[in-house]
Amino acid sequence: MEAEIKQAYPTAHVALIEGSDGIFDVHLGDALIYSKEDMFGGRFPAPGFIAELIGLSLTI
Repeated sequence: MEAEIKQAYPTAHVALIEGSDGIFDVHLGDALIYSKEDMFGGRFPAPGFIAELIGLSLTI
């Protein structure tokens, strides 16, 4: 996922903060844009989905 984000946004700073049980969140600045546990029923995001969410968040 990090490589996918960096490919779409080469100047992005991506940091992995380990969680437990495969649960993770994606933040853009202080905003939560994806939570595997809370927002999407525990499913892993499809390829390109996180980069798409970042793009949508940047245009708001």
